[in-house]
Amino acid sequence: MRSTTSLDVGTNMFPCLFQPGRIGSLALRNRIVMPPMGTWYATDSGAVSQKHIDHYSERARGGVAMIIVETTTVDTGLGVPPYGLLRIDSDRYVMGHSELVEAVHSYGAKIALQLNHPGAWVIEPPPPGHQPVGPSPAQGLLFCGSLLSRDVRELTVEEIQGLVESFGVAAFRARRAGYDAVEIHGAHVYLIAHFLFKSMNKREDKYGGSVENRTRFAVEIIRRIKGDASLEAMPVIFRLNGEETVPGGYTLEEGQAIARLIEEAGADALHVSIGTGNESEGIGQTVSPMSFPQGYLLPHAEAIKSAVKIPVIAVGAFREPEFVESTLRSGKADFIALGRQLLADPEWVKKAAEGRMEDIRKCTSCNYCGSTIERGMITPVRCAINPSLGRERQFRIEPAAKLKNVMIVGGGPAGMEVARVAAVRGHRVSLYEKGQELGVGQLRLTWIAPGKEKMKWLHDFLTTQISKLNVEVFLNSNVDAEAVKAANPDVLIVATGSRPTVPPIPGVDGRNVVTAHDVLAGRVTIEGQKVAVLGQFSTGAETVDFLAERGNTVTIVARSSAECLAQYNGPLLGARVERILRLQRNESVTVLNGWDVKEISEGEVVIVSEEGDEQTLPVDTVVLARGVTPVAELAEQLQGEVAEVYVIGDVCEPRDIASVIYEGALVGSRI
Repeated sequence: MRSTTSLDVGTNMFPCLFQPGRIGSLALRNRIVMPPMGTWYATDSGAVSQKHIDHYSERARGGVAMIIVETTTVDTGLGVPPYGLLRIDSDRYVMGHSELVEAVHSYGAKIALQLNHPGAWVIEPPPPGHQPVGPSPAQGLLFCGSLLSRDVRELTVEEIQGLVESFGVAAFRARRAGYDAVEIHGAHVYLIAHFLFKSMNKREDKYGGSVENRTRFAVEIIRRIKGDASLEAMPVIFRLNGEETVPGGYTLEEGQAIARLIEEAGADALHVSIGTGNESEGIGQTVSPMSFPQGYLLPHAEAIKSAVKIPVIAVGAFREPEFVESTLRSGKADFIALGRQLLADPEWVKKAAEGRMEDIRKCTSCNYCGSTIERGMITPVRCAINPSLGRERQFRIEPAAKLKNVMIVGGGPAGMEVARVAAVRGHRVSLYEKGQELGVGQLRLTWIAPGKEKMKWLHDFLTTQISKLNVEVFLNSNVDAEAVKAANPDVLIVATGSRPTVPPIPGVDGRNVVTAHDVLAGRVTIEGQKVAVLGQFSTGAETVDFLAERGNTVTIVARSSAECLAQYNGPLLGARVERILRLQRNESVTVLNGWDVKEISEGEVVIVSEEGDEQTLPVDTVVLARGVTPVAELAEQLQGEVAEVYVIGDVCEPRDIASVIYEGALVGSRI
């Protein structure tokens, strides 16, 4: 009798997830697909880089059935040459793609290439002599602030037909490189999608007007590929918006009609996303903020699936194997695309197969990965909770050459991450925390504010790993220099974090003054009061949101003259933009920009403007949200006392969660 393995456990728990599937002639080992996501790892010329190979190989090794490689440009002769994106508009790019395909295939995964033309999508001002193109001429900002060009030239019929040929030739090059399938990008903010939008397509010829005419460009591309004898057996996936939510987009019913036309043209599967979203309403639906539930786009996939017979791939913040299994069992989709989740944990599929759900590093939808194109900046994609993203070679955890006794002081995210990595490498690790449990400092505060509950997933992952790795944990431990000397570690890591900054304001020590940390941690309860919050950035905004939900009337007093939304301008900031806009619409919240606090007293706050004007605000409680100050005393005391000392996290300088997790992983991989 065959014994039960860990792999059997997961596959038996999730039979639908691990059931083999098929897209056209292509057999897939399970139902998990990695969708295309821009990495900005391309070389200056648009070729595949070693970073691409490392990145996609890691996900293939983690067990996905198929990887759809990020948007790849088929033609740079029309429009604006893309910067930072892959290209396949010339034979010279085939070799690099071939090496990528070979690497992914070596781990048993299939691989498809997404073919695209950016159209009017331009990150930077167009270079001289180039103009973005679209189905119709357009002027002014189109979608997503600076992501789209101001002036768009209309394509001629001859140019459209030339682009159809470019897609066909690109598919042939993809086949030469060894790709198993191609995906045509007909969604989001790119050229094919713009032909489908009524607001973007004002043409009066055969490519404009009716749904059939607006879909004609996409249909001709699919037929061109399917009509090539050398590509006949190559599956074609089409990515479309189930609906386009911007004014002048199209409805879900029109999306169903488009899907039927795409199916009739010969597509083998549909990959259903949603349109651009409407930033003015504070939501980026294509890339969901933290407050959105798992599977938030399932109604769109289900509606499209009801209209066609070919397989449908659903996307939309899937995080947990149990939820994926129930979705597949319900028949709402045939395959599930894990996007940001595979950035956060490339071994999601492998861990689910082995029944190790507690070991999955679940994506919190913080959208740090999307910040690479914020305000037009192009940098390689990074993950706030997985520092190895884009650094797969650098952070490959190897056994330590020499085992050491490692003492870590501070049980926040930096301390827990360095403990995790050091313990995986085989070091003997002891972790000291002054609180009653790990992660009781600022990490705990991150999931208290409305809409940020998913941040607790990071806490649960880190504490679970610490427990499973047999790290020796000492709670309620106030470590001083003498305690470190008595422990005599080979390596000391100081991760003592930070404390709330208390500004030198007269009256700041009064009984009516508390910190935002006190409020979010539940040490202070404020309900039905008039409250002044000093500080408007992340912690301040989250505290205001928290207080407003509890029936308080809140005034934000901000020294910056710029409104807080202006500080966070960008289409992919998700939770922050959503939160700020919600606060601006809340009648119980007032924002005073360009004011500082002169004095605090019982029942009131005196504030002064940049011009020197004064006014008095009647308040019951004042909440300080002016940032944090490093807790650096231990690090200063131990200078030169221990041979190998590292200082990481906020104790160096207060920063975001991505920075402290990165430092923890970096030090853990090097000691």
